[in-house]
Amino acid sequence: MTKAEHILSLYDGKRSTSDIAAIVGCRPEYVRVVARQRKGTGYSDIDRRYVSSTLFRSTRRARYRERMADPKFREQRLKEMRDYFRSHYQADPKFRERHLERAARYKRRRKAEAGAHG
Repeated sequence: MTKAEHILSLYDGKRSTSDIAAIVGCRPEYVRVVARQRKGTGYSDIDRRYVSSTLFRSTRRARYRERMADPKFREQRLKEMRDYFRSHYQADPKFRERHLERAARYKRRRKAEAGAHG
C-alpha cells in the first residue's frame, strides 16, 4: 500500500490531517494535498469559498483589465483569439454552426433595437 493509498483509507472526515499524518508518518500538508486530489477539485474549502466570492471575481476582472491596457499583452491576446477562432472555424463544423447561429441572433437583435429606436 502506498502512502497516498494509506492516507485515503484513513481519510474519513472524522480524523484531523495531523492525526492521519502522525499515523502514516508524513507531514499534514501532504495529507491535505492527497485529500484534495481525491476530491478532484484541487482546492481547499477556503480556496473554493474565495473563488466563488465576488471579491475574487472583481480582483480577477481588475487584473485582466490592467493587463489588457498593456498594448503588447493586448496584441498577443487578440492574436491568440484570432488563431483559435480560425483553426476551430475551419476544422469543427459544430463550432462553425454555433458561430453562425450566434451571429444571426446578434444581427436580429441589433435590427430589432434599431427598429425600436428609429
